[in-house]
Amino acid sequence: MRQYTDFLSADTLWWEGEDNHGNDKRIAAASDAGEHIYLFYRLVHHSPFEYKGQVESVNFQLKSDKPSQFVFRLLQDQAPLGDLERASHELQALNQTEREALSKARVGQGAFRRDLLAYWGGCAITGIRVPEVLRASHIKPWRHSDNRERLDPYNGLLLLPQYDSLFDNGLIGFEDDRGIIISRVLREQDLTLLGIFPRDKLRQLEDGHRPYLAYHREEVLVR
Repeated sequence: MRQYTDFLSADTLWWEGEDNHGNDKRIAAASDAGEHIYLFYRLVHHSPFEYKGQVESVNFQLKSDKPSQFVFRLLQDQAPLGDLERASHELQALNQTEREALSKARVGQGAFRRDLLAYWGGCAITGIRVPEVLRASHIKPWRHSDNRERLDPYNGLLLLPQYDSLFDNGLIGFEDDRGIIISRVLREQDLTLLGIFPRDKLRQLEDGHRPYLAYHREEVLVR
């Protein structure tokens, strides 16, 4: 079966249409026709779809020999607080200390961030030691982790912003030999401007990281 290149980054969705082009023109003309498009999305295969709200088309390329390409913008905020809201019932069952620790971990703060700073010392790839610009990123997404995994420092990387954003959105990943994997979605000129190189690799790696990195490669990475 065809593997479509569809991915969501912040408030932007890149989406490929059907092979038979049955609804391409209708989707492209939806705004002019007064029709609304709503997005149900899942990051992980075989997991439940999540309702993301209404989207609007900002660009499209209609094709005849391959799937048409569309770019949509989400009309409602998709900030990390959305994850906390979806998990609110689960978090309410915990005591205040546990609840605060898990909530701070979602936004890359608290004990989770301190543990990653202590472990990595600097960016997990470049080694840059400027805490103000480093982000504590979960390898297995917070929303798909259990409470232990959400606080496990092996489920985290300390990254510069460009690496963090690409990793979080599945546009880069890492092999068990520490080497970087770059999604085919990224162009060479994009990588050059971002200062990201095919030779990049994690500075260190332990067995505790491997199951999380395998999960990210299988369920998050956009090949």
